[in-house]
Amino acid sequence: MSFSNQKSCLLSDGLGNLYNFLWNNGNIELIFFDKKIKQVRKRNIDTNCNMEFDGLIDEKNNIYMVYVKKDGKLVLLTRIEGQWDKKAILEDNEKDLFYVNAVVHGDEIHTFYCKQIEDSNIYGIYHYYFKNNEWFIKEVDKIEKGEILNPIQVIKEEDKLILGYYNIVDGIEQIFIKEYDLEKENWANSIQLTSNFDKKLYLDILAENKEVLHLVYSKYKNGNLTINYEKHRLYNNKTRKIKRGILSNPANCSFPTLAIYNNKLWTIWTEYDYVISRYSSDMGKSWSPLYRWKNTKENIFLRYKFSTNDEKIKGKFKFNYSYGLGHPNITFTGFGPLNKATEVPLKKK
Repeated sequence: MSFSNQKSCLLSDGLGNLYNFLWNNGNIELIFFDKKIKQVRKRNIDTNCNMEFDGLIDEKNNIYMVYVKKDGKLVLLTRIEGQWDKKAILEDNEKDLFYVNAVVHGDEIHTFYCKQIEDSNIYGIYHYYFKNNEWFIKEVDKIEKGEILNPIQVIKEEDKLILGYYNIVDGIEQIFIKEYDLEKENWANSIQLTSNFDKKLYLDILAENKEVLHLVYSKYKNGNLTINYEKHRLYNNKTRKIKRGILSNPANCSFPTLAIYNNKLWTIWTEYDYVISRYSSDMGKSWSPLYRWKNTKENIFLRYKFSTNDEKIKGKFKFNYSYGLGHPNITFTGFGPLNKATEVPLKKK
């Protein structure tokens, strides 16, 4: 089969129930799997939506999803103590909103998006958050778009948020991060992570802990896309690059994704009709051979945004996205036991 680049969000509560939100031809749909009675239910969440949405579940099993309507409204969908609610939280947008991200910290809802500034190649990254029963908005940074608008990503690590994004430096897109202190409510200065002169695409960041950050992205080299990995140590709003390297063969290597599973760091990506991955047993110092996952050739697979409140899962896994098969056989793929994978030769550099 092949990779379906369909926007999808998979949430798991503390009881093992699954909530799979999907964008489908302008509709946002929910597929709910009730673990106790082993039944699946489907419902339509909303119509006339674009592909920008993000969802998560908090420690109390409350669900939050932010999405954008085609008329520009930003809508917040919640399921608090079993009750669903939906309301527009931002209206009258003259420009489209891109790369919506959502994070919850206690009772605070933090949303992020990009919006074009006038009719230019400049976009603002905005932080729109709900605290003490009031919405606030801050412009986090202005970025210049290259040929395309590359994604932004926001992750939470303990008492801070980490924003990853692209901006142009001397005509080349480079990757930056910016940290937000959730207690002091302030943004630190931006930090440039990459400095190479190659064209880049995609982005995934994963915090090993408060001081170590893993980064993957695709990079053009001689007409092909390769998967590039970097490891950074964070301290006093500065970084030190610990490790970097090219992990893939030169091919159509897209949507790189990081996962920590059973104390191994995995980098996973799509390559033509397959999922390919490598793992590191020492958190990025050295890497295994390449592995191709056979079940992705036989089935349609997706890339899920993932959030869980299941303690068993959180004890073994740490990732923001994962590849997996779609309904009705929702399963992760690209990491773990290798009985469904075959080794791929690594071409000589």
